[in-house]
Amino acid sequence: MNGQNLYLKLSKRDYSGSSQDEYAQLLGTLFNHVHSEIFNLLEKAEKLGKKLAVKNSENLDEYTVEDIVLV
Repeated sequence: MNGQNLYLKLSKRDYSGSSQDEYAQLLGTLFNHVHSEIFNLLEKAEKLGKKLAVKNSENLDEYTVEDIVLV
């Protein structure tokens, strides 16, 4: 699956507060900061069976691709 389709699938929120909903919220936030650059990261994460996360998210007003890690 390509990154754009992964984003569309994984970023759908259900507002339940579940871990999937929190991940969808994170993806939406990251997309707002790094835009389409998130697609390649999502493809890589899927191939490795990982998810995206933000390293050292304290006091960051803006995220860059360098702030995103795979966990």
